[in-house]
Amino acid sequence: MFEGFEQFRRLREAWSRVRIERPVQTGLFTFGDSDLHYFLVTSSETEKLVRIRRGSITISRARIITPENMHPELRNFFEEQEDAGFIEFLMSRTAAFSNMRLTNQAGPES
Repeated sequence: MFEGFEQFRRLREAWSRVRIERPVQTGLFTFGDSDLHYFLVTSSETEKLVRIRRGSITISRARIITPENMHPELRNFFEEQEDAGFIEFLMSRTAAFSNMRLTNQAGPES
């Protein structure tokens, strides 16, 4: 009965720990793909070092909207596909994200 609640709690906990250290002014293209590059910095549990992962997110808007592509699609963001389904459900409820495809390409940690 409460499986979705635990998933939501984990997502909210992770989201509350995210900080944007240096925002970048960029816009999304109206048509075609937009690439957003990022650095993900995480703390190490055993040492006083940090881990850095460089990546990019490609955002694609559907060229022609059909029933098959009218929902948002997330690729390579989560280890479990059911986690992506929860976010896709939330995103599909807003007009701004209803037909976008987001693909994450994360590099190795260093």
